[in-house]
Amino acid sequence: MTLLRSLILFFFIAAAAFAAAAASAPRPWRGALYGAPAYIPDLDKPLRAAFIINTTPAAMTNEDSDWLALAAQFNALVLSLPIDYTKPDAGAQRILDTLAAGSRLFVDHPEIKNLGVVLFGFSAGSAGAARAASSPLLSNPDPDKPPQRVLAVINLNEIDGGAYEAPMSTPQLLLSDAGDQFGGLLTPVESSNPPISHDAYVRKRAAGGAPITVVNEPGHFHGGARYRYRNRVDYGFMRVWLEEVLKARLPLEPPLAAPAFAPNWRGHSGWLGAYDVATNTASLPWGDDERMVNVVIAPRADYSGDRPFIWLPSERAAKIWRTYAVEGVLPPREPDRPMMATDAFLRPADDVKDGKRDMRLPPFAEPARGTGALAPLLCELAPTEAGAALIAFDRAIVSGEASIEGFAKADGPPQVWSNVMIVPLKAGAGARSLKIALSHVTPKDGGPPIDLTLAAACR
Repeated sequence: MTLLRSLILFFFIAAAAFAAAAASAPRPWRGALYGAPAYIPDLDKPLRAAFIINTTPAAMTNEDSDWLALAAQFNALVLSLPIDYTKPDAGAQRILDTLAAGSRLFVDHPEIKNLGVVLFGFSAGSAGAARAASSPLLSNPDPDKPPQRVLAVINLNEIDGGAYEAPMSTPQLLLSDAGDQFGGLLTPVESSNPPISHDAYVRKRAAGGAPITVVNEPGHFHGGARYRYRNRVDYGFMRVWLEEVLKARLPLEPPLAAPAFAPNWRGHSGWLGAYDVATNTASLPWGDDERMVNVVIAPRADYSGDRPFIWLPSERAAKIWRTYAVEGVLPPREPDRPMMATDAFLRPADDVKDGKRDMRLPPFAEPARGTGALAPLLCELAPTEAGAALIAFDRAIVSGEASIEGFAKADGPPQVWSNVMIVPLKAGAGARSLKIALSHVTPKDGGPPIDLTLAAACR
């Protein structure tokens, strides 16, 4: 073979490989459907579900890594749709109209108008999500007759009774918070008469056959952890729970010819979880806020306890729920992988729980608006003001060391709160940068310690 022919063959093979790689790469789309912000992970594949997000900026999900991973896993359409809890049928109709608009815009995706939906809401938005789920436009009162378009309902920090209940046949998840004055386990359900706590309400519905789960997530406060050690909602357990629900509830094939039909899950087998609620335990990461104790799980068929229970969709979800309840932190999704940092931010405030001025640190910082560069740090730490750097990891930690250079310096040894390291800071020499070198950060699960350096320039 001549050199020329060899080169031609080489470039032909390379071009074919490049084309194959390009063909297999996802083709995402962002835009608007019927006036609603929308995202599709891959236009080259059929869509499987629609995630309807009824929330506020305090708990935005549009760029959250767990929501985006779920959307990619199931090639789900993500829609940010406001749903008024006083007008559930109008909200349900807007969902249907928006899905129909999707099929009109993408003519090779007739399944969009027929998709089953997951409804998510935060605070009062939870009432809108649950009430729209019960609209006869989405859920026939007879759970065995169409339409049955609702795959799941997820409530962040609030759940309501009466007219604001999701169907008893639909999987539902309440993301509660140990220190949330609105959505805690022991907080009364709003407007309940006689009063009933969120915890008792959820277990009462579960006893009636509703496939409903509650998880206690320390450190969130109300929709974003503004006054705790995290600075955004952790959707890690929601991701596990919804993965398990969708794997079992999605139709095997995309709904091309007719609307998806979600099966009746009232009395679903699954697993059950039982627990007691304790306060003032002085234990991390709950402090003196409420926590679950005496936690047990079992398949429904094997459960023999006399305590009220909650439902869990699978063995995997049940075991992760138990770990979260007992440890206060989720187990890592990939336990065999070395520990890694998942978020880091500077909190320039005297109160380490006050996150009103949080600034993300690279590589977790967000690009400046309209540019591809990371937004530089606003290095403001008055001589009399304290602050902290907070670094979150993908699992619980027990100890670590830190050295600081730049406009701030260490104000004591690092503190540990569950999976978060808190590095106390005070004003330094006025340099226009910040460098935080962490060493010997040791995970609670016995894995090897890691070192990590964070650096940022000031604006």
